[in-house]
Amino acid sequence: MAEDKTLKLHLSIPDQHVARSYVQTLFLFPFSNQLLVEDAVKALEEGLLVALTRFPYLAGTLGPECPEKGTLTLRYPSKIEPTHVKSLFSYEILAKEEYDYQELKKRGMPTSTFKGRVFAPRTLREHPGVISEDVEGIMDFRFNTAPVIGVEAFFIPGGLALSAYTHHSVMDGTGRAAFLKHFAEDVRNRGTHDLELIRSNADGDDSRINIDARVPHIPFGEPIPEAEVYKHGVEKFKKTLPEGTPCAGKIFVISRKRMEDFREQLISDGIETEKPVSIFNILAALVWIHVTRARKSHLGEYEESSIAIACDVRKRLDPPLKKRYMGNLAFGTKATLPIKLLTTEKFVTNKTIIRTIRCINYNIAKVDNAWILRHLLYFAHRGPITDTELGINFSFGPDMYMTSWLNFEAYEEWNIPGAAPRPEFFRRSHSELDGGIVFLPRPREKINGVDAPYEILVRIAEEDMNRLVSEEQGLSKWCETIY
Repeated sequence: MAEDKTLKLHLSIPDQHVARSYVQTLFLFPFSNQLLVEDAVKALEEGLLVALTRFPYLAGTLGPECPEKGTLTLRYPSKIEPTHVKSLFSYEILAKEEYDYQELKKRGMPTSTFKGRVFAPRTLREHPGVISEDVEGIMDFRFNTAPVIGVEAFFIPGGLALSAYTHHSVMDGTGRAAFLKHFAEDVRNRGTHDLELIRSNADGDDSRINIDARVPHIPFGEPIPEAEVYKHGVEKFKKTLPEGTPCAGKIFVISRKRMEDFREQLISDGIETEKPVSIFNILAALVWIHVTRARKSHLGEYEESSIAIACDVRKRLDPPLKKRYMGNLAFGTKATLPIKLLTTEKFVTNKTIIRTIRCINYNIAKVDNAWILRHLLYFAHRGPITDTELGINFSFGPDMYMTSWLNFEAYEEWNIPGAAPRPEFFRRSHSELDGGIVFLPRPREKINGVDAPYEILVRIAEEDMNRLVSEEQGLSKWCETIY
């Protein structure tokens, strides 16, 4: 029998230039019957085998990078076998009372409980060269390799925490959501798949080459355009707090009805924006304003604050892609406002909120085909890749980076033996990070006849978090609760 070949996946220009880090996802299920642990593990392994057969490059290995260009390679097996699943999937029983599911549920499943050194998949925690035991931060690929994904099932008292980490160099949020949706379906429909048929239709993701073909030609001697939140070389800026300042992450829970009512009020009052006002526009404005106010005491000489917003540009390309694209195609757009505008009022007025909404709306609306091609051109001619950090004053500065996962259908049916059919909570593992804001996915179904609320994970310096939570007439007044 012929030996299985190792194949190579072409990583697109955007793939090469994103932050080289893992993205963490945690699905939390009630799990009442510990006698079904082995059945649950078997179901997850069977489902992952099918999902990897659909997307074989996810069983691959990244790196090391090219010493001259700084580019990454990805090699993967041509045929997925159960041994590949065993190398990427593991499980663990955590019997400690601090992880009791019902107690954590009462507290809203706080992210501070789920530290990476415990809840990152073991295959990544123990992999040589992976950043740290937390599996957090930018990886150095000069001499190292890393798995594309890692998955682990943690059985905690009364619950199951399914941890899935995916490397950003291979998938953005949309690609990750597609993989996890298939993973859930393949667990749910286990035992019904024709693996040979799936293998024959496996995704080689040749659309990544098509992305590179979109880069426009630039005549010799013409300057390369700039990209808003990307710079060549690590951005140096004056920190407003010392490195190592303790950080905190809290989830701010805001009623969907309250946001819809406020949006209707803004529209009836005649708010003028480039595109119709979205709930995200409003939520992002509230967070930007109030986090800046919480930071005010140490912003010093800074006069402006910016937010970088990850924007999925798939639907904004012209012509659109011919097939589903799993790779990276979310670029950062930047909105900037004077700090004085956000901080001088004793209590924030609608006038300030409206101006902030308009600024965010405009800077998302401007992302069109020409804007996208300009960014592709910048990345294509950036030169040797020496870093993949964002070029904003992010982390102990005046700026923030916002990512919306609101379109991620995270509450799919899995039907894992012993667990509730769907996850009850979706979380990211805890990280010591300042300025990272994530708009978490929310269930599409109503809960007791009421639309599920919005959950916003805010990660900032601990001293700023204390001010943010306690501000009179601040962000807290918009919230049902804060975890």
